[in-house]
Amino acid sequence: MSRKIKIVFYIHSPTTYQIDFFNELRKYYEVYIIYKYKFSNNHRLNFKIPNWMTFLNTKKTNTIDKIIEKKKPNVVIIGGYKMDIEIKDKNIKKYFWLERLNNQNSTLKIFLRKFYIKFKLSSAEGIFAIGNEAKKFYKKFNDNVFNIPYSIKIQKKIRKSINPKFLYVGQLIKRKGIDNLIKSIPNANNSNCSFTFVGNGPLKKKVLKLAKQEKNVFYHNFLNKKNLDKVYKKNNILILPSKYDGWGVVVIEAMARGMALISNKSVGAASEYIKHNFNGRLYNINNSTLESQIIFFQKNPNKINIFGNKNFSLFKKNLCNTINAVRRVTKIIK
Repeated sequence: MSRKIKIVFYIHSPTTYQIDFFNELRKYYEVYIIYKYKFSNNHRLNFKIPNWMTFLNTKKTNTIDKIIEKKKPNVVIIGGYKMDIEIKDKNIKKYFWLERLNNQNSTLKIFLRKFYIKFKLSSAEGIFAIGNEAKKFYKKFNDNVFNIPYSIKIQKKIRKSINPKFLYVGQLIKRKGIDNLIKSIPNANNSNCSFTFVGNGPLKKKVLKLAKQEKNVFYHNFLNKKNLDKVYKKNNILILPSKYDGWGVVVIEAMARGMALISNKSVGAASEYIKHNFNGRLYNINNSTLESQIIFFQKNPNKINIFGNKNFSLFKKNLCNTINAVRRVTKIIK
């Protein structure tokens, strides 16, 4: 693959898994990343910024148009349909990279959004959809839609504990179902398990209150990649109780480490890769159902290893493995 092909990504803010993907992609192409912001809500990633990345808000004179004009890429990939960018050079191929949208809004809002999306996406060369459900949705607006989910590198499998050790990683907000999880833990708690929260957000005080009340509940603020890996290694079951998640990359992070999972059915990655009682536990939104999934692993600790091994094997083969994802992209962009 010729390194003469240049790709510019225009993305909201940096994440660890994106950097894994970009590093692998740079083996085949010249890649340059433009971030609109340094941080997203309740999430800060501290890392050494290489010379092939930049942030728009670091310099007032730094505009997306000027950077693209200077870099002269063959391809521009835009991470979000709301990202403001117009490419004047018709020789530059434009792709969007998009998650599944939340359709729980009002009928009017959904109609207006679809009208706007059609206007934005119909002229693009194609769309990289984050998962198969997103692919089905965006097929309405563009003929060239490809399933290219967020991806991460293969991790070392976690050495499993005999006892269930539950982990939540993400923003501490209502949409992530934190309220339900906080209510469920005291009713499903016992001395043979533990619960760890990693993240930040408006519900942090409730999590800290729970940690004071329950001896085996622990809290960490947002962690960098190295320290987050240490927390992953100490736990063996990921819980993602989101009321809605277009994808949910923590599902993939858990699979890559050979963990078992409990997830709401409304999480994109879980609905795509997790089969109930085969490699994880899926449930609908309500407290008692979440409690029953926690209790399931307490009563069946042997399932932790069984589900975790299946998840690790599945991860190695699917597009959430960075190597597989990059190979897929190289076939699309020629």
